[in-house]
Amino acid sequence: MYTNFEPIKKKNKFFKNKTDIQDHKSDAYQRTFGFICLNCKFMVRSDIAFSGVLNRNHCPFCLWSRHVDLWQAGDRLSACKMPMRPIGLTFKKLKNKYGSALGELMLIHQCSDCHAISINRIAADDDIQKILEIIEGPQILQEDLLDSLKNSGIEPVTCPNFKHVREQLLGKIMNIHA
Repeated sequence: MYTNFEPIKKKNKFFKNKTDIQDHKSDAYQRTFGFICLNCKFMVRSDIAFSGVLNRNHCPFCLWSRHVDLWQAGDRLSACKMPMRPIGLTFKKLKNKYGSALGELMLIHQCSDCHAISINRIAADDDIQKILEIIEGPQILQEDLLDSLKNSGIEPVTCPNFKHVREQLLGKIMNIHA
């Protein structure tokens, strides 16, 4: 008879060895409870109730991410696992979910090790001031990185679009005249 504290020993056909099982358990733990940011070392909650996103992989305090996804958001197939710094903002043109003519506002991250680029959905609990600070990022990016972004179909937000960024983050400000 099993109690709540005895592990049920069952063969798992998806894992080849004990290390694979441990990696899977830690990934499941991080998805449920959170993770410690590789950059600022704060504890990050992954619960959808806090972030509003299904696949949290960036810190809401400093906006750094971790290179965990390989082909699509949430696949967690990347072997890299290195920190990814936020380098800019973009508007995702596909699946215009939030009704903006420009698309959904997204963070652009670049891996500090393999230099891979990814875009990530902004989460509900992200620091708005940090997001607004990133708007100046594309002006200091190297020309070859800007070209690489554009060749990948990622158009970094620049200062002329700052108004649209503020509207997506803060809503439209209405002028009321008495």
